[in-house]
Amino acid sequence: MANPPGNESELSSVSRRSAANGPTSTPSPDSEDAHLIGATSAPFLSGAAIGRLADVAAKERRQGQDRRRRVAWSDRLVDGVVCGLHLPDRTYTAGLGLAAVDRAARRAAACLDLLNEGQEMRDWPRPSHPTYGGLRTSYARAGSLDVVLDTYGHLTTLATSQPVAIAALFSLTLDAFGLLRWGSGLRIRHVTKEVLDQPPVPVPELEPAAGAPWSAQDTKTALPVILEAIQNGRGVEFVCGDVRIIVSPAAD
Repeated sequence: MANPPGNESELSSVSRRSAANGPTSTPSPDSEDAHLIGATSAPFLSGAAIGRLADVAAKERRQGQDRRRRVAWSDRLVDGVVCGLHLPDRTYTAGLGLAAVDRAARRAAACLDLLNEGQEMRDWPRPSHPTYGGLRTSYARAGSLDVVLDTYGHLTTLATSQPVAIAALFSLTLDAFGLLRWGSGLRIRHVTKEVLDQPPVPVPELEPAAGAPWSAQDTKTALPVILEAIQNGRGVEFVCGDVRIIVSPAAD
């Protein structure tokens, strides 16, 4: 697959929307809700980054995956990818966050479809339509609001056949479009089945040593963690601010 041209930096700073200040407008990027809204557009990954992600997708597609462990706290959860997030308890703000995370997942699905088809990408694709597939609520707890999401439709197909690739793209999309708590960073680490004994909320605070950096600015550093998860059926999680994306370990 031909790689799109890219700068030395894999992603420049994200351009964020400016919003009107009227009482019925979307909150401005300076508001406390900005990290739940995200940007309307974002600079795309470099050719080197896309090439690495294409290799990950191809390796997982060729190898095929053992069934992933079904977590004990939810018998509805499919074998694949689960997303836990912590949201404020205000309905408006929580709705913004849920919609933005779902949109990021559907955009990641569109990216993986293009990579699987060997098509050249020069920009972030539009998210796939929600009637085609997306995220659904599997578990919720008041606190503020702790929510666990699993997949439906085409996203379930990708989450069961290429769970590590779709989780990686999902986390990068969250990062690129600014859907993280400011300054939180994005980290990836292996997990064991014991991690999933309880719903994956609230999101843990990770020390730098607890995971490898993984972001749209650098897709290279954490690649060994991702490849081992594919080759050996390891569980892996991407911790992105108040969002936690988990691929459970392979079933025994």
